[in-house]
Amino acid sequence: MYASKKQSCHFCAIFMNNRSPHLESMSPFSPLTIAVRTIVVLSVILGISPNLWSQSTDVLQMRINDVQTLLSKKPLDVDTIFTKDFLTQVPKPRLMMGVAQLMAGAGTPVSSRIVSQQGAGSLTLEYTTDSNFVVPVDLTLDAQPPHRIVGLLIKPRSRLYTTFSELETAVRKLDGESSLCVVDLTSNKVVAAVNPDTRFPIGSTFKLFILGEVLRQIQAGTLRWDDVVTLDSTTYSLPSGILHTWPHGAPITIHTLASKMISVSDNTATDILLHKVGRENVENVQGAMGHQHPEWNVPFLGTREMFLLKFINQGTPGREYAAGNVEARRRYLQEKVTRLSTNDVVLTASPILTDSVEWFATTRELCSVMQWFRNTDTTGRATQFGVLGINRGLPIPKETFPGAYYKGGSEAGVINMTYLVRRKDGRWFAVSCSQHNTSAALDEDAYTAIVGSVFRLLERY
Repeated sequence: MYASKKQSCHFCAIFMNNRSPHLESMSPFSPLTIAVRTIVVLSVILGISPNLWSQSTDVLQMRINDVQTLLSKKPLDVDTIFTKDFLTQVPKPRLMMGVAQLMAGAGTPVSSRIVSQQGAGSLTLEYTTDSNFVVPVDLTLDAQPPHRIVGLLIKPRSRLYTTFSELETAVRKLDGESSLCVVDLTSNKVVAAVNPDTRFPIGSTFKLFILGEVLRQIQAGTLRWDDVVTLDSTTYSLPSGILHTWPHGAPITIHTLASKMISVSDNTATDILLHKVGRENVENVQGAMGHQHPEWNVPFLGTREMFLLKFINQGTPGREYAAGNVEARRRYLQEKVTRLSTNDVVLTASPILTDSVEWFATTRELCSVMQWFRNTDTTGRATQFGVLGINRGLPIPKETFPGAYYKGGSEAGVINMTYLVRRKDGRWFAVSCSQHNTSAALDEDAYTAIVGSVFRLLERY
């Protein structure tokens, strides 16, 4: 979990691996789950008051340079760089040992850049090394002069690829099966592709199709963004998301439901919208949005149904469901799954039925879906209302890509990230990357490094 800015008197200083918040999950391992491991990334989080900050470009650059010196393992007077609270939690010997282990084999940083700035003293940085690695760093400075470092998160490094051909080779080496599709939508040219027409499970990326039907009905005049529905606690799903904790009968608008479904992958919001717009309508809109095989997702499952099918009695309901034809599956959902209880769900960290009870698409199809959103330019346009742009996923530089519209999904053995981006010169791109392993969890760090590299290459494409 992330500490609230309001919790200015609390901080933590631990070595931990932070599961990426851009990988929304319908699984038990929500986007903010933290798995503690030995010295993988270093983090100190301390709430500060932004109003105390006196912004100075010189101070920011000085601290950026200090971190570069630290990563270079050169002599550094840490007592003048970090706050006392930081060094109390992470004494200098532990700090230097952790950095040495993190940077082993990465080379020496030779340049840096600001990827994004969340406030006057909160930055996301990238350091490039002489061994062609990129080291992402989140940096937070104290509001009070001399603005020492109160927060430092050194993330796993990634290889700096110079061509899309090199990147494609790296995608092929990922564990299990993998797929990549990058399309220049302005010229309708495929920029990079690895197994773009292979069927993959896509996790919560399926929520794009529900958003698509919401937009279609808004365009048709049968639904409005400000229409209000009331929450029914008897139909709540499980996390990710927070709506399952809201009171029964609470009113909520379609726009809020859509925003939560896409930005934080709220499963309860998803199921409410699926019920509101109609399961069969979502099944039908898939083809219009660019899915060439909509039958893969018929019946179109809700998240509560997926939990009940896959995580009760080690997936027995799911195997029974998958054995039937479409009509048998519809009956199974109506006659049997509706009688099951989420109280009986037992979540696991291992892949379960990811090749049979899931939502499926190819990465080429998902790129077409994002093109469909780009072309949906009436008053129901998703990008116009910001629904797809609330969560940009990876820290893609806003100066280079002012428009970034995103949905991703993950569960054990499954990862997908799908993007629509607008470069500063007005050129549009769609990006989708999938990975799947039926027998083991995936290395999310390696996967997200690959996707991040796509945007570095697109900057100069």
